[in-house]
Amino acid sequence: MRLFYAVLLWLLAVLPAAHASDDKIFTIGQWEGFRFSEDGAFSHCAAMTLPNGRDALVLAIGRGGELAISIASDRWKLKEGTTLMATLSVDGQSLADQLWANDKRSMLIRYENGDQAMNAYQVLSRGRVLSVRTPAGSATFGLADASPVLGALVQCAEQAVAAEQPDGHAGATSASRAVRVDRAELMAYVVNLLSEAGMTGHTFLAPSEFQEALPDYDVVWRNADGTLGAATMFTSAARSDLDLASSNTVAMDAARCPGDFVSGVRKSEQTDTAFIKEVFTRCGADGATEEAYYVMFVTNEGILLATATIALDAGDAEDVEKTGAAIGRGIEESF
Repeated sequence: MRLFYAVLLWLLAVLPAAHASDDKIFTIGQWEGFRFSEDGAFSHCAAMTLPNGRDALVLAIGRGGELAISIASDRWKLKEGTTLMATLSVDGQSLADQLWANDKRSMLIRYENGDQAMNAYQVLSRGRVLSVRTPAGSATFGLADASPVLGALVQCAEQAVAAEQPDGHAGATSASRAVRVDRAELMAYVVNLLSEAGMTGHTFLAPSEFQEALPDYDVVWRNADGTLGAATMFTSAARSDLDLASSNTVAMDAARCPGDFVSGVRKSEQTDTAFIKEVFTRCGADGATEEAYYVMFVTNEGILLATATIALDAGDAEDVEKTGAAIGRGIEESF
């Protein structure tokens, strides 16, 4: 029990100056999840497992989409505040070759870059065994429940940020400072966007037709090829909101997928006027395949647009990337 309280204290330092809420927010298998705040504002959600009572693994998702991993053991005597040469791997796939000695008993790595966090998230979600080896000691953890735990952490972060919004709606970005654009204004933009992309034959859906299935989007339409399109837009956004949007979108799709999940980045680049990301996800379960292609874009002026092209029918899957990429080109031309 001594280690349990030591690790709980360590958890508070995963992201600086954080304080735990009074109650646990979830229990999944051997994992316990907590929500943390800093100066009254949400900071991060973290989950901890102590499979043998001596070694602890902690996963954390921050409000900006960053992912942190830490391992603690009461067997270790680390030099606090130093960088450790280490091997952190999942099923033999390396996640890091250096970790930070957070204190004498724990080591930490933080993925603050959106693409790096997304990659680590996917590796952990699909993995079976996480191992860390350093000159100071080693530890191994099973990851049987890591996928639902990570999904629960993402939901925790989404809900915490949403609770801080005036309308209680986090949206596709969960951006704390970004301001959601009115649906009528967004509709006018989407009409022009589809025209720029050379797309015709689409039909817009009424909010009552999509709000339950796609609650994070404000405008949804059906394309001529049978795929669904969706969009939401914010002003006063930052580059970090784009990283948060992409990592959270993939994380939520992974959490919802009951079968085999695959995702990847098709484009991640900076132009003179904007940052652009295009990512895809694919879920295969019970003989059915659901695919999605996301285009996310934030301008230097702080306009953030997130679009999704979704195929719920395997017969439409081959059209998703083609249609999604066309929308991406239309977005670039519109700005």
